[in-house]
Amino acid sequence: MQAIEVCKQSVHTTAKALSTAGHAVAKTAKTTGHAIHTATTAVKTAWQTFTNFKAIQPIIKFFQSTYPLWKKRHRFSYSFYAIIIAALSAFEVIFIQWGMYSEPEYEKGVEIDKTTRILDSVAGQTTKFVTQMWLEQKNLVLLNFIILIAIYLTLIFVLNRFWVSTAIFGAVMTTYAVANHIKMQTRNEPVLPADLNFITGGNTSELTSFIPKSSQGLVNSAVTGVTWLVIIYIIMQFIDGRNGIIHCAWRRPFASVKNFTSTLTRIAAAVCSVALCFSFVWGFGNDGYWSTQFAQSMGDSPQIWNGLADSTSNGPVVNFLRLAHTKTMDKPEGYSQETMQAIAKKYAKQAQQINKTRNTNMTDNTVIMMLSETFSDPTRVPGVSFSEDPIPNIRQIKTQTTSGLMLSPGYGGGTADIEYQALTGLSMANYSPTLSIAYQQLVPSLKWAPTINQAWNAANGGKKLP
Repeated sequence: MQAIEVCKQSVHTTAKALSTAGHAVAKTAKTTGHAIHTATTAVKTAWQTFTNFKAIQPIIKFFQSTYPLWKKRHRFSYSFYAIIIAALSAFEVIFIQWGMYSEPEYEKGVEIDKTTRILDSVAGQTTKFVTQMWLEQKNLVLLNFIILIAIYLTLIFVLNRFWVSTAIFGAVMTTYAVANHIKMQTRNEPVLPADLNFITGGNTSELTSFIPKSSQGLVNSAVTGVTWLVIIYIIMQFIDGRNGIIHCAWRRPFASVKNFTSTLTRIAAAVCSVALCFSFVWGFGNDGYWSTQFAQSMGDSPQIWNGLADSTSNGPVVNFLRLAHTKTMDKPEGYSQETMQAIAKKYAKQAQQINKTRNTNMTDNTVIMMLSETFSDPTRVPGVSFSEDPIPNIRQIKTQTTSGLMLSPGYGGGTADIEYQALTGLSMANYSPTLSIAYQQLVPSLKWAPTINQAWNAANGGKKLP
């Protein structure tokens, strides 16, 4: 009976609290509604007062008389839209590819024939990229053209405004082309997806500091051109009587069969275009994936270990999308959290047994790791002999401490991956072939990565190793 009484009191208290809250909400809603009504009345009164001015009446009558003409303004045909799409996409493909090249420099006194100079020039290399479609049956320019059109159409179907989409597409692609050209001039490397982390990391204001003086003229011309084009496209949006590419009636979608069909078509076009682009990028570069096979049928020959060569031969857009979503590695058979914990436990026990006979710890010492990509032992080069040892000091130091030889997995390029392997202890051979640069394609997406210095952090009370 006491329990029942307690329940009754609880229910009564809860009901009273809900009633009080309900009254408070109702009172707040009433007050808010009254404030909105008052503000609306004030705005309506001010508008009526403004429109009643004698000076304003002629302007209002003018717009009222021209409104029927405004409603009947010319609608551009879909054929005209198609011409704009093809022309702008073709221009951006050539402009982006143009940014990959630079004028060759010849040594003084060396005679170079006119034909070679023409072919090696920026115009010659750009022309070769386009004409290989007929000369070598490599449709790489067409592949880049199709990709840009797919992006362009996706913008159009999502926004449903042709001229607004055109302004955005033209501005973004031109900016990408200029940025790609500047990076090629300064770093001899194209723009990569990992570079976008620089923007999202809050360093956008520092981008202008990377523009060399030699490229300032190109940047100024591009800014001026893009500004005028955006203004023209916005004006065209008002002149064009076709507000949307696909007629859509959001306010009354079920008023008629036409409204329902057009609204459904509008949604389907946007969803399908986004899904197509997402599907293309998701596995692009992986063997057997549909977009990889499609690109290869067009002449794409991936060189994922060399971003410069891949962008120059296949196009910067293709290279960028190839690295946008990289497959890290194939999942091993039997892989699970329990399996990895069991392996870690097994080797932890073995480490404890080995460490019983050791008198010193690595973390009690100061370890300096110096990675020098320009140093090697010259005496180990086959077929080369020396009258005296070229590195006697280093040879002497080696006899007084732990020393040995390192087998490098590569030379002549890709040294960033060797750094990654040395610092983490993870071999690049375990990753997918499409993952060519760990610091650009893998590390930015990781929440944690192992490095040798973390052993000292754990030993000194810092962040523990997982």
